Amino acid sequence: MDQYRKVLGICRIPAKSIDRLHLYKKDDHRHVAVFYRNNVNIIYRLPVYDDQGNKLSAEVIYTHLKKLPDLQESDEKQTLIGHLTADERQLWAPIYEQLSSIPENKNLFDTINDSLLVLCLDESYQSSNDKTTEQDNQKFVGLNFLHGGGTKNNTANRWFDKTLQVIVGPNGYSGLNYEHSLAEGGIITTLVDYALDYCKTAVPLVHTNQPSLLSKCRIVIPKEVEQSIIESEKRVNKFIENCDLIVHKYPEYGKDFAKQNKLSIDAIIQVALQVAYFRCVL
Repeated sequence: MDQYRKVLGICRIPAKSIDRLHLYKKDDHRHVAVFYRNNVNIIYRLPVYDDQGNKLSAEVIYTHLKKLPDLQESDEKQTLIGHLTADERQLWAPIYEQLSSIPENKNLFDTINDSLLVLCLDESYQSSNDKTTEQDNQKFVGLNFLHGGGTKNNTANRWFDKTLQVIVGPNGYSGLNYEHSLAEGGIITTLVDYALDYCKTAVPLVHTNQPSLLSKCRIVIPKEVEQSIIESEKRVNKFIENCDLIVHKYPEYGKDFAKQNKLSIDAIIQVALQVAYFRCVL
């Protein structure tokens, strides 16, 4: 049960020798950080609790998220920083140290680090030509959840240091990116199963007229850091070019078969990976 406490409100902070962890404190984590369409030099803070400590309803949260297009400024797309969290840690650490030491940036980094999770509202990242198959679409969606598709797509709309990112695309696809240095992957699978079961019984949300609770957090980027950010962008895009994904459905058996035969699901996957490597590479 202890690992369930390590999913929300956690963030890795890059450091020169070893990363440090920003851990959950109940009273400090009452909001989510919203990244909107690659404008990570300006992020949004959205409270999910009221002043009395009561959770806001889904309808209220939905209403405030619907206001995001009205808050976006025409000149917001400047030097982006979200992709820095996908770079090599020893290169990201000094940039983070310099940016976070600027007093004007404290609000932005506190908003991210103290948030329960990061909500990434993406630009579109899918091929739409006539030859695109369902498997191609699954591949694009999977890659978007994994790395964002590069800095010209949604990689800058991520904060990979955050334990949990909820990713939603303009056509309704949704998924998670999970940094699991503090907890096993099985924990998030259980939470996702719970959320999917809840969605089956949820009623449609209704937009209501309320004053916006969203607040903007801006970042100040010194001129001397801009070149480092550009170089980081090139490295991250190169990492992504070397990554591929095929979504393959295996209908023969699944976790129920493993449980019925008292087999370790993890062991089955590990053996399958080794066999695949042996057949494809060796």
